[in-house]
Amino acid sequence: MLLWLILQSLYAEQRFEYFDFLWGYYPYKEAFSRTAIRVACVYSFRGTLRNRALVLTHWALLTLTKWMRAATSRLGVADWVRALGEKLIRRT
Repeated sequence: MLLWLILQSLYAEQRFEYFDFLWGYYPYKEAFSRTAIRVACVYSFRGTLRNRALVLTHWALLTLTKWMRAATSRLGVADWVRALGEKLIRRT
């Protein structure tokens, strides 16, 4: 409801051309929008050994996560793994 009132006010003022819904996919974004603009965050790091190791570790973790999601989907256990993960998170 609050989002609806904010958008109504912004539309009535006609001062803004865009409203940034921030990152992530949520169905309400499609309901309240007419178009989408693809954006990216670009980071630049010095080429130190430490920074290279951190970036490589980050990339490796993202890649491993993609592979694991694909594997659990192919095996038909994605919902079970997701429920298990949520249960473990709630315990901590």
